[in-house]
Amino acid sequence: MSVEADITQWIQRLSDADLPWRPSSPDLRTQLIQSLKRPIDKGIVMLSGPEEGPGWFAQRVEDHRVDFETGLSLLQRLVSAEYTTVDSRMIDRLGGYPVREPSLLVSRLLDRRLKYGRSPVEVGVLWVDALTVIHLGQLSRGQPVTHLPVVIDDHIRKQRFRLEVGVNETVEGVIRQVGIDPAQISHCTQGPALQKRVIDLKRPICHSELWFHVWPCRSPGNVRSCTRCGECVSICPVGLHPAGLLESASNHDSIMAEQFYLQSCIECGLCEAVCPSELPLLEAIRGLKRLTE
Repeated sequence: MSVEADITQWIQRLSDADLPWRPSSPDLRTQLIQSLKRPIDKGIVMLSGPEEGPGWFAQRVEDHRVDFETGLSLLQRLVSAEYTTVDSRMIDRLGGYPVREPSLLVSRLLDRRLKYGRSPVEVGVLWVDALTVIHLGQLSRGQPVTHLPVVIDDHIRKQRFRLEVGVNETVEGVIRQVGIDPAQISHCTQGPALQKRVIDLKRPICHSELWFHVWPCRSPGNVRSCTRCGECVSICPVGLHPAGLLESASNHDSIMAEQFYLQSCIECGLCEAVCPSELPLLEAIRGLKRLTE
C-alpha cells in the first residue's frame, strides 16, 4: 500500500472513531488531510500539555508506553519527518507560558512564522500531543478510548483535583464529581486561567480542554481608566499594543485594530493579568475579532 493510500485509510479510521480533540491541540485528522497537498518535514510531539502540572503528560506516556510507541511509530510511517519531543523543561527554556500555543512554539523552536489560529501544516509542521499519540496507538491496536485525565482548579475552595472521567461525561458532570454545585458558581473556564475561555457546562469532555477552572460569584468592580503605563505592551509575547486594541474596541474602529495587528493576538491573557487598572483587555480584543470577521 502506498503512503498516500495509507494516510487516506487512516483519515477514514480517525473519522469513524471520533477520537477526543481539544481546541489547543490541532486535529490530527485535519492535518493528515492537509499533508496530502502540503509536504511536511518537521513533527512536534508535545509531552507538555496546557492542562498539566510538572510531568503530568510525561507520566501519562509512561503509564501507556506501549500505546504511545505504537502510535508514534504509526505516525512516523504516515508522515516521514524529523520529530522533536517537547517537554516542560524545554517549554521553560523557550519562555514558559504561553509558549505552548502553536504559533509561538513553531516560531521559537523552528523559526517558522505561523499565523495565530492557522494549521501548523501550512508551514510544513505536524503537531500532536502525547494524548493524541496514545489514542492513535490504542486505535491501531483495536482498543477504544474510554477515559481521559482531567484537572479541576476550584477557585472557591482553593483546591486542585485530578481525576479520570469517561469521554462522554459532561463538564457539569465532572465538576459535580468533586463536590461542586454548578448553581453556586459564577462560571467555568477551560485551559489556562488567564485565557478566560468560558465553557458550556453541557459540553462533553471529549470535545473540550482537560483543565477547568471553577469561579465564585463576585460583585462587579469599578471600571478604571488606562494609565498608559505600558505594562501590557512590555509583557505581550508577540509584541502587540493591547491598550491600542482596547482603544480600537472602544471606538469600534476595525481599521485602527488592523493597524495594531489585531489578528496576531494569541489571546493568552497576560496583558489583562498585569494591567494595574484591571481593564477588560481580553474581552475587548475578542469583541474586536468578532467585529472584523
